[in-house]
Amino acid sequence: TMLENETRAAINLLRYTDVLVLNKEEAESLVGRDPPEVNIKKLLVYGPSIVALTQGKEGVLAYKDGYFYTVYPKKKIRVVESTGAGDAFASTLTAGLIMNKPFEYCLRMAVNNAESVISYHGAQNLLLSRRKLFEIVNKDKRRVEKRKA
Repeated sequence: TMLENETRAAINLLRYTDVLVLNKEEAESLVGRDPPEVNIKKLLVYGPSIVALTQGKEGVLAYKDGYFYTVYPKKKIRVVESTGAGDAFASTLTAGLIMNKPFEYCLRMAVNNAESVISYHGAQNLLLSRRKLFEIVNKDKRRVEKRKA
């Protein structure tokens, strides 16, 4: 069917991908309805070296270099609108990697920028500047859980 062809085409593109960021539903549409860790491992087979799966209230599960990383959202975050949160997360994670920041720091950068976006109306109402983002991340004491994959 057309959907199967589109899925196959998307999977074929993954061999050219270094960093893959998608939400839980997108991952399930590509590789099936398995637990997030299993879906990440399935996606890694196709080429990316880093996979991050955004899961809304469950936070983010990411993989890099043989480890899973989990970052949970702030406990008291007011969600006004989720439009643009995934884009903010993906672009900020990528920017952090380009700046050669440690992976856990990149994840905290990305989560904080996404949380800023969901706290305001409109997809671009509060994308943080680099300076403001670093200020917030450096004050953010939330742990990034790291465990062997």
